Amino acid sequence: QESENGDLMRCSACKKAVYCTPTCQKAHWPYHKSSCKNAAGMMASQLRPRTLVGLRNLGNTCYMNTALQCLRRVEELTNLFLTNRYKGEINTDNPLGKGGKLALAYGTMCKGFSFSLHKCFSPRSFLMNVATLLPQFTPFQQHDSHELVNVLLDTLHEDLNLIRKKPYVQLKDDKGRSDEDVAMEHWQNHLARNQGALVDLFQGQYKSTLACPDCDHHARKFEPFWSVTLPIPERVVKEVNVTLYPPPHLASKQRPVRLSVPVTRRATIGGLKDMVSRIEDVNTDPSQLVATLHRGKRFSKVAGDGRSLTTIGTKDVIHMYTTIEAS
Repeated sequence: QESENGDLMRCSACKKAVYCTPTCQKAHWPYHKSSCKNAAGMMASQLRPRTLVGLRNLGNTCYMNTALQCLRRVEELTNLFLTNRYKGEINTDNPLGKGGKLALAYGTMCKGFSFSLHKCFSPRSFLMNVATLLPQFTPFQQHDSHELVNVLLDTLHEDLNLIRKKPYVQLKDDKGRSDEDVAMEHWQNHLARNQGALVDLFQGQYKSTLACPDCDHHARKFEPFWSVTLPIPERVVKEVNVTLYPPPHLASKQRPVRLSVPVTRRATIGGLKDMVSRIEDVNTDPSQLVATLHRGKRFSKVAGDGRSLTTIGTKDVIHMYTTIEAS
């Protein structure tokens, strides 16, 4: 390091990054090393920043702490704020943003979080800014972490949107065109109104299709998203025995089949039908199956699709009947 302008110090490898103290330089090293041209000559043992920092719970703020920890691990996003590059992209005229206030608050929080010399950082100032700029997140109340991530990304994007004047975009008729062509057109229309680092890092498109039951017209639409939600796989709890009967016109030729189907704790009759229908030797539609409950050899009742398997007694036996011939 070299002293310059009083207490300011430069990176001794690249001579470009300027720091106020050696502690600041050490804390910034994980984010500076990727851009430092002479990083290969630096001794890793000389720079040991604290990379594991927790966030203090300020009272029902677990949802916010979770969201901030997830966003901090996106290195490209964190570097954007730690290097102050975001300040050159602030859009103060965007009515959909917060005049750059949220971006500045997030940048300040990100630096305090990343350069903390303690094992725990308190995001109280950022919490107050969120309460002011995003009033739907009342402080010290429980909220959804995923919702906060999406709202933060969307608002930060609008604060840093490179499009200063959004043009009006009219969608064309998609009849007879391929999904690739329509998707690209929707994406280009989106980019005409939205550009920036957050779009490049996070956004993609969902495809949705709407079908008219009368005229069979199908309308396609592609909408942008910030994140994709994925279900957590459930552990198989037990196996349910099902006796499957063939369609009535095949009853004389085919015998009932005994199936053992693995199910989870939250499984329902409807879900059981779906799993049975996907068995290779069955190959039928779930709507063609009717489930009934039998106690011994006596019929008990017809089981609706919404019924949970946990409500079925140990003495009940599940029978399924194929109502029409599978196509």
